[in-house]
Amino acid sequence: MSKPIDTWLFLFGTAAGIIMWLIPPQTSLTIIIALLVIGGLLFHPVWNFWWIERTLLRRCGALLFLLIALCGLGYIAWPKENQEMPPQNIKLPTIKTKKSVKPIYKPQPELPPPTIENLRYVQERAPSNKPEFLYGLRVIIQSTATLQTVYFEIECDGEINDVQLPTGVYQNNYSGVSKEKNNIAIIKFTNHPVTPAAPLVVTLLSKTDIRVKQIRRLLQ
Repeated sequence: MSKPIDTWLFLFGTAAGIIMWLIPPQTSLTIIIALLVIGGLLFHPVWNFWWIERTLLRRCGALLFLLIALCGLGYIAWPKENQEMPPQNIKLPTIKTKKSVKPIYKPQPELPPPTIENLRYVQERAPSNKPEFLYGLRVIIQSTATLQTVYFEIECDGEINDVQLPTGVYQNNYSGVSKEKNNIAIIKFTNHPVTPAAPLVVTLLSKTDIRVKQIRRLLQ
């Protein structure tokens, strides 16, 4: 004898199982509801199956098998804690960054030549051999070490008009007033070393009474 209602219930149960897999994402609530629906739809077809319905033992065994199958299906479909969620279109906030600013390198002003300050000097009044420059200042420079190359700047507090070295002592020398500043005298020579026992003697002539402010030894 055909049982069309059992056939329809079996088909509905199968369809419910397929639908459960087609509805993402599966949550614990949807899985429980789907398993209850499948169990309810399959209960009648299993209970009245033509071979199973002959004895009560077979019916109970079939229902136990259905229950175990539903539990296994629920275990397989149950969402795991680390289950990867399906990708969603999430717009991440954009972080505005400041535009990079290129550093501007400005040329540094050229430094003056290096100097060495281990010098001692004495200044005293000296006679002037030029009537247009009434004031003479003798500067005696003594170094604490032997200097083979002599290159000095003598800075005074007023204008220097002439620079003189002892005649015949310093050959191939250069002495004069700086072109940039008229209060600086420049002395340079290489043929006569300056030692602690042989100091350098320079006479400065000027129109005014001047004094030495600073003496620098240049290295080039």
